[in-house]
Amino acid sequence: MNNQTSLAVEFVGLPGAGKTTVSQKVGTRLRAEGIQLVMRNEVLEEWHQASNWKKLLQLFPAHLNHWHILISSLVLAFQVKPISWWSISKAIKTFSNIKRNDTVAQTGDCQLLLLDQGPMQEAWSVMMAGTLSRSEYLKKEIMLLADRRPTAIVYFKLDVDTAIFRIQKRPRKQNCPFDLMSPVKAHASLLNYFPYLQKIVEYARDCGVPVLEIDASSSIDEQSDEIVEWISNKVTRPSKLQAV
Repeated sequence: MNNQTSLAVEFVGLPGAGKTTVSQKVGTRLRAEGIQLVMRNEVLEEWHQASNWKKLLQLFPAHLNHWHILISSLVLAFQVKPISWWSISKAIKTFSNIKRNDTVAQTGDCQLLLLDQGPMQEAWSVMMAGTLSRSEYLKKEIMLLADRRPTAIVYFKLDVDTAIFRIQKRPRKQNCPFDLMSPVKAHASLLNYFPYLQKIVEYARDCGVPVLEIDASSSIDEQSDEIVEWISNKVTRPSKLQAV
């Protein structure tokens, strides 16, 4: 872990908050400023092109923190009642997410990992099949994800009603369970699981992770301006950045 030099900036927020759209614009602008970065879709593209043997090697835990994350993710999944394959598969995906990101970050080839869907957002998905019995399991998971790993969060604040409206207006269905639900069911589900997302941001702050809160109802340009300035300061002048 000590060889990691890249900062991972993860966008966290409700579906429909605009994380992917804004991240694409932010990535373009940061590259224009000369910041070397890798986007999540680029990490996934390289992953899909790799051989099965290379994937297996890449996903093997490289050190104790990885083993702890894998075990913690599975324990978290089994604390969601009723136990389901959905939670277990999302727990495994949380681990694979962090492992792929660490592999890229430790190469030293980029200054920044820009993630519109990262491991902390993935950890939220683990809870979307039931009820978490005890919140300390989620807190431990976030602590491990942030442990000795340069991380910052951009939190897209959006109310549930607006999120549902945007989900329904998407031009095509995305790989998100709420896209497949009726508006009434999706609204009830988001109300139920939204507090877990807020806890993730709270726990990350407790671990010392810088958090920038963005009004996701503002224009894309306004959001991009604020995020670009914040990340630029973090990459070029990290001592001057404060959590918001």
